[in-house]
Amino acid sequence: TDETLEWTQPFLLSQTDFASCITAFLDDQGTIWAVYEESDPMEGTYFRTSDNGIAWSEPHMIPITSARVFYQRHNHQYVILSITDYSSVSMMSSPDGTEWSGPIPVITLGKAYDLDVTESDDGTLWAIIDGGSCFYVTHYSDEQYMGDSQEMRDFRMKNGVLACGIAILVGSAWLFVRKKLSA
Repeated sequence: TDETLEWTQPFLLSQTDFASCITAFLDDQGTIWAVYEESDPMEGTYFRTSDNGIAWSEPHMIPITSARVFYQRHNHQYVILSITDYSSVSMMSSPDGTEWSGPIPVITLGKAYDLDVTESDDGTLWAIIDGGSCFYVTHYSDEQYMGDSQEMRDFRMKNGVLACGIAILVGSAWLFVRKKLSA
């Protein structure tokens, strides 16, 4: 949309029976990224880019499945995180979106259903992972995997709704949790 709040005609990024949107992302150069997964006819994770939202690149494959988060770090590298077999979280990085590193293990848990990631000013990546009956927080720097994850249990209650997010304030990670009980 533009300043008049009128939307352009939609552009068909992908045509498949089984597709899922990962994100629409604006990088630090002003390029729009549309990142999505599809299964048929071309199974995998793909992205297309645009400088104006009207003309889009051809699809480019990212060699990862079950992608959940696409992100650009402060050092300008792109990262994508995925969950494999609902238990293992891994990350791949790229300087340009075309050449990707091999998967780097982030953490293996009993269960991992969803995740979110943010980066602190010192370059440390912080991830919160939905483990079903609990949440996990872990962090990673380029120097080394930080290792110790923190497990947070008993956030879910019968008839409760949980909303959580990560915010970085003065180089520290704070977890905000809100529980709303149904009436």
